[in-house]
Amino acid sequence: MNKDTFKPLKTNILVDRIIESKESSSGIILQMKENTNTAFGTVTHISDEVTMINVGDTIMFNVLINNYVPVDGKQLLMMSEDDIYGKLSEGTKLDGINNFEITHDNDVLVSIKTQDENLTSTSGIILTAQASALHDRPTNGVVVKVGVGVTTINIGDRVEFEKTAGIDLTRGENNTHFTLMDVERIIGKYL
Repeated sequence: MNKDTFKPLKTNILVDRIIESKESSSGIILQMKENTNTAFGTVTHISDEVTMINVGDTIMFNVLINNYVPVDGKQLLMMSEDDIYGKLSEGTKLDGINNFEITHDNDVLVSIKTQDENLTSTSGIILTAQASALHDRPTNGVVVKVGVGVTTINIGDRVEFEKTAGIDLTRGENNTHFTLMDVERIIGKYL
């Protein structure tokens, strides 16, 4: 198929997935480990009904999306506009505040500071204890971004949310990670 002859329908878009890699000192190309929940890509085609995304945007989406369409000799991902978590203004590193744009009106991006403990064994080896089960998952954080339709929560609010709320996007510096969720999953805020 020729690029000019393929047009997504409804609210679908085509995405060229970005897989980051780096070259080792010996010249071997190494594929970088992906975040387990998210993937990145560049939008190549959009339908006429798409309103939040433009061709050329770098987006973050669910890593499990695997509807491939052959276009111009490439395998491009077909997804709905609703499958997009947000847009990144620069690169594919989510910093949580500056380069992430929420695309859904009722979504909220919450910054969560985790309390990972480092334990030292009797032999001096440092062991990292991480929350691995759902019951250990934090349920509160500080709102760092809000969608345009959110009126009950503001940036800077410390909120409590459902344990299963949202999608964990990435871990930042200082044991901070970000969770994107619908505002309806927030159960209260601290005054």
